[in-house]
Amino acid sequence: MRKNNGFVFMETVVVVCVLSITLLILYASYAHILRTSREKKTFDTTDSIYTTYYVKKIITQTGSVATFFSSSVPGANVCKSACNGNAYICDMSKLANIPGNRYYQLYKVYDVDKLYYLSPNTILTNTKAVDWLMEFDATTIDYIQNLGKGTGLNNKKILIVKYKHNYPNGAYEVIHASVEV
Repeated sequence: MRKNNGFVFMETVVVVCVLSITLLILYASYAHILRTSREKKTFDTTDSIYTTYYVKKIITQTGSVATFFSSSVPGANVCKSACNGNAYICDMSKLANIPGNRYYQLYKVYDVDKLYYLSPNTILTNTKAVDWLMEFDATTIDYIQNLGKGTGLNNKKILIVKYKHNYPNGAYEVIHASVEV
C-alpha cells in the first residue's frame, strides 16, 4: 500500500515544467512591451501631412518628384530604385555630413529619415513579397499596407515621407505621411 505523504517525484517535475513555461511566456511578453515602448509609430498626423507638403515643395524646386528620385542628390548617392523599378527610396540620413547641400535641411530641420516614391497598389500586387520586404522597414510596410486598403489610390504615385525624431533618453518616434504626386 502507498503512503500519502506528499508529491511524487514525477508530479514535482511536471509542476516545475509548467512554472518554467509560464515564466518564459511572461518574460517574452515583458521583453516585447519594453521593446515597443521605445518606439512610437504614428501615421498621417496633421503636422506631418503639413510638413510633407513642404517637403514636396522643397524637392520639386528644380523639377518634378520623379526627377528628384531619378537624379542623384549632389554629393551623395542617396536615391535608389527598388522593387524592380516600381519604387524609389532616398535615405536622407546619408546627407548628415553634407551641410552645403540644399536637401540637408530635410534631414536636420524636418527630421526626414527616408523618402519613398511609389504606388501602394503596384507594390502590394505586382511585386513579390520578398522584394518589398527586403527594401522597406516594418513601419513602412505597415503604412504601405494601410494605404493600399480601399483608399482609392489605385495606381497613383505618392510621395511617402518617413520622419524619425530621436529623443535624448534613447526613445524615438517614427511618423509616416504621404501626399499624392
